[in-house]
Amino acid sequence: MKKHLIHFFACLCLLGISIGASAQHSALNKVYYDMDYGIHTYGGATSADGGFIITGIIYNSQGHVIKIDPSGIIEWVKAFDNITFEDVICEQDSSVVAAGSYYQPGNSSLCLVKLSNQGDTIWTRNISVPYNPGHFHLQKSSDGGYLISASTENYGNPSLSEALLVKTSSEGNLIWARTFNTSTHLDFVYSIAELPDGNLMMCGESRSYNPFKSKLLLMVTDQNGNLITSKVMEDSTITRSIAIDIVIVEDGVVLYSLLNDEVSAIKVDFDLNPVWSKRYLQYHYNMYTNKYGNLIKSIDGGFLLASPSFGFSSFIKINSMGEMVWTQMVFMDLVEAMHAGEGGFMLLGNGPVYGVKTVPDYIPQIGAYRTDSTGNGGSCIYNNMNHHENYTPVFSDIIMQGASVGVQQNKTFTVSDFTLLNSDTCVAFTGNAESQSITKGKIRIYPNPAKDIFSIEIPGNLSYTFRQLEIFRTDGTLVYHTINPECLTKGVSPGQLNNGLYLVRLHTSAGTFTGKLIISK
Repeated sequence: MKKHLIHFFACLCLLGISIGASAQHSALNKVYYDMDYGIHTYGGATSADGGFIITGIIYNSQGHVIKIDPSGIIEWVKAFDNITFEDVICEQDSSVVAAGSYYQPGNSSLCLVKLSNQGDTIWTRNISVPYNPGHFHLQKSSDGGYLISASTENYGNPSLSEALLVKTSSEGNLIWARTFNTSTHLDFVYSIAELPDGNLMMCGESRSYNPFKSKLLLMVTDQNGNLITSKVMEDSTITRSIAIDIVIVEDGVVLYSLLNDEVSAIKVDFDLNPVWSKRYLQYHYNMYTNKYGNLIKSIDGGFLLASPSFGFSSFIKINSMGEMVWTQMVFMDLVEAMHAGEGGFMLLGNGPVYGVKTVPDYIPQIGAYRTDSTGNGGSCIYNNMNHHENYTPVFSDIIMQGASVGVQQNKTFTVSDFTLLNSDTCVAFTGNAESQSITKGKIRIYPNPAKDIFSIEIPGNLSYTFRQLEIFRTDGTLVYHTINPECLTKGVSPGQLNNGLYLVRLHTSAGTFTGKLIISK
């Protein structure tokens, strides 16, 4: 079943050529892959030299750190044995600090690695913590050190999950580490931020079973990790609520959250009182990794949310009051958005991203799409419907217990160079077979979305003879075919197509033209 799901949603990435997207010249659509092993990303960071860092895992028990230039060209790739890198930051000198988990039987630990801008190892640190750490978030602290939040999970009977907060020096040496839990729940944290007064704020969820209930969790500690306050969101109509990421603003905190697997945003003041909250009716599902997406602040005072969902993810712009400005659908499992040059953004996510001739079926891949300031960027992205509604959260206090943990260990990680291939992606495909005759021309389909009848327009003043028109489902199944040229003058009436996304192919003597059609009744 999983294999079929991957094939289905990967094919969405291929449905070719964006309608109406006006990408700037800086847009790029890249896929990175290896012929022998699958590779995925957990996120990345913008480098001070204009390039980008991508971190994650190779499915051969290695973690990777990848450096690409502003055009998407690979500069270097480093692979570390038995490590899963989950977060990374770039220093002002373009050096790189990556955080993740090191695993060997009976020895799970947190690791921190610093690399030069050429990929050379500067130092490595290993800190033993209880159980298996995951859901890492790495943050530079105001004193030059590093803050790391994570969740430590014990998969035994009974299962256990605790929130973990770690503070290190600028050299990565352990200053303190603390865990927090409610004793009766599984507690997870997904992000950490430093407040203007120096206190620290974490967000995540507190989860219980029998019956299942997950409550959005907020915690504030002092500079030494001592708990000041902890709250959960109470709502009998919400089965699962979580807070994924934090952005600090002048008068409070904005949270990227999920309410019953729908994307939302909540602003609270520094006393954790709600200011505004919105729901965006965009479905969220992280398919390949435990990375839930992220939240960044825009240069105009708004915010951008990157939300994964089964290979057709949401990239959402909201204003300072949480009202939706625009939404883009992104054809990959989106995990991170970051600022790029010219006011644009770099989006990182996971495949399989089809459209690469040499990649075997179902090999996991990394997608990197660069957009302009409105989220438009190439043929892997297109505009989606905008909608938001108000929501009123209610928070209550929750009792959490804290404990000091963590011992720094001497550990040398095995590092090696790793070769990756890359290619442009989101070329036009039908099912799993590339059409060699597809031209670079695009057809205009209108109205789009359509309820039933729609029209087709070929750009330019081409002289051609009509041959046939085909419409395919996302799994490559032909659902409509005609050889009647009147479809170009009287409109196309394909019959009773279900709501969804389709590939339209127009065959002419001048070549084959392709576009995307959305049926929405």
